[in-house]
Parts: sequence; C-alpha cells; structure tokens
Amino acid sequence: MAFNQALREEDLLLTRDQVAQMLGWTRPRTVTELVNKGEFPKPIRVAPQTFRWQKKVLRAWLDARDESVNSDGTIIIPKRRGRRRAEA
Repeated sequence: MAFNQALREEDLLLTRDQVAQMLGWTRPRTVTELVNKGEFPKPIRVAPQTFRWQKKVLRAWLDARDESVNSDGTIIIPKRRGRRRAEA
C-alpha cells in the first residue's frame, strides 16, 4: 500500500500556485516567467486553458540543479551568488 501511495504522490499534477508554494516562492508568476525564459520545466496542457506541472518532473529538475530536500519534505534551494564586480 505504501508503494502505491508513493507512486501516486509522484504522479501528482500541480497548479502554478502549488509549484510556487512547493519551491518557497512568494510570487506564482515567477514560475511562468522562468518557463518563458526556458529556465524551468514546461507544464502539460490538461484542458484548453489549464496547465499543470508533474511533480516527478519538478523533482528531476531539482535533482539536476543539485537542490536537496529536508527530512520533512521541504525543499532547500541554495541562494545563487551574483558575480562580484571587479575592483578598480
């Protein structure tokens, strides 16, 4: 039974708001902006005006970016450091 539950959880389809919440982003619009820039997985169309992200695709994306997950299931996204300006 636990195997089937785990399988179903990974097959979940998430809304943009759910994706943003899962990643700890305060603006759901960030998801769309990153998709448009090609920096985030594209959603799948489930109806003419309805798009969803597969949880397993998001997990794979996070794994590829070396993100990790806490034991409680929350996602740790390291802060990206900007390039330092060359000092004159």
